[in-house]
Amino acid sequence: GYGPNGTLRPALGLVPEEDLAEILDSARPSFGNLAFSKILICGATGFVGTWLTSSLLQANEEMNLDLQIVVISRDADSANERLASRPGDPLTIVTGDLASEKNPLANLGREFTDILHLATPTVEATGSLEEKRYASTIKGSQNLIEYASHMLAPPVLVHTSSGGVYGKQPLSLERIGEGWVNKNLENEIS
Repeated sequence: GYGPNGTLRPALGLVPEEDLAEILDSARPSFGNLAFSKILICGATGFVGTWLTSSLLQANEEMNLDLQIVVISRDADSANERLASRPGDPLTIVTGDLASEKNPLANLGREFTDILHLATPTVEATGSLEEKRYASTIKGSQNLIEYASHMLAPPVLVHTSSGGVYGKQPLSLERIGEGWVNKNLENEIS
């Protein structure tokens, strides 16, 4: 699982080199299917996003996939550090928040083959109120779906979600079911 230069991407403590090698070994055919793709990733600096984006960058280097990866992040410096980007990586980091009035999608073009929505705003980014975080999640998703609907060709759109969309889990509830609605949120579509 080593790239053309004989090394794996430095982990920076986030994605261990051994894990990147194992991911590449087990997912090589899937990565091969992405050759020449232009991928938009929202939420690339979260737990899942860091692993996925780092794996895509390593696969691109090792397998010569000719990927183009665009990441939207509220903090470009943090994104560079978390993703251990290298000079020459096919990575563009766009600063912005999907839920903001100044939409970072406005100037990205309409040619993405794949859009990965892994973003859920943090409490620090949106304030301490759960309702505010929830509203930001909904607005960001709406903006991204609207953007994707205007692509030149329909992209593959993957939306992941943590349990954050449900709000704080009541102590009396052992597991949150798919149909559960948090009555404490302003908008009952969780």
